[in-house]
Amino acid sequence: MISRVKMKFSLVVFCSVASLVLHAQEDIPFMPADQFQSKIDLTFKKRESSDPSTYTFSDGSQPKKTTDTPIAFLDINFMLLRSEGEVKVNVINGRSNRTSKVKVGTPVKLAVGFIEDVKNNGEDVEINLIFSNDLKKPIRKVTFKIGQDGSYFVNDEKRGKF
Repeated sequence: MISRVKMKFSLVVFCSVASLVLHAQEDIPFMPADQFQSKIDLTFKKRESSDPSTYTFSDGSQPKKTTDTPIAFLDINFMLLRSEGEVKVNVINGRSNRTSKVKVGTPVKLAVGFIEDVKNNGEDVEINLIFSNDLKKPIRKVTFKIGQDGSYFVNDEKRGKF
């Protein structure tokens, strides 16, 4: 009987903490556009195999087709222009997996993948940069999103279309 009460209590505590963490991440404000610079870098590459640094789709798959014809590959070059207490940045893809952690002030190159795959995967592609202070508390974020129709957004502001 006591173990059931402990299990129920543990479940309630776990759910409460999980909801607080998820809610806290949603409340992180966007970084103002004048404090960072992002540039699209399109190159033409031959697809030889799945590149582990590119975006992974929600089902865990990555495109594995090969081709001899060069096709457009998308990278996003990001640079923080002005820091307001940020010490580190976590790069998180749309499935909330941390892909890298670098010190603020260094250029960040975000490999998104082949445009053909990004537009034909049946879901939006989203990459988040979460900036933390020296206490590891998230204080600001920058979000890059490519919609199913190829629309490109930075912090929910449309910047173009592929």
